[in-house]
Amino acid sequence: MVSFANDDAFEWFGGTVNMDHLVAYATVDDDFDADQGYRGRVQFGLAVREDAIADVSTSEMIETDNCGSGATTAPVTRALFSNL
Repeated sequence: MVSFANDDAFEWFGGTVNMDHLVAYATVDDDFDADQGYRGRVQFGLAVREDAIADVSTSEMIETDNCGSGATTAPVTRALFSNL
């Protein structure tokens, strides 16, 4: 469980780690964020938001990118999210 994070609650930069039973509460930015070619699985996640807590950028439950610049080159991020 991550509470009151000033950024993302859970963020994966590449790799293949599998995670389950995650709780994100009152985060400023994204709840689940996968980048840089992450290819793992995330299952059974819960995100609870507070209306008064948000980033000036887009704050999403899930964000996936290859990289921050938006490049489409390898490695390609292929995260699998289920039961959120």
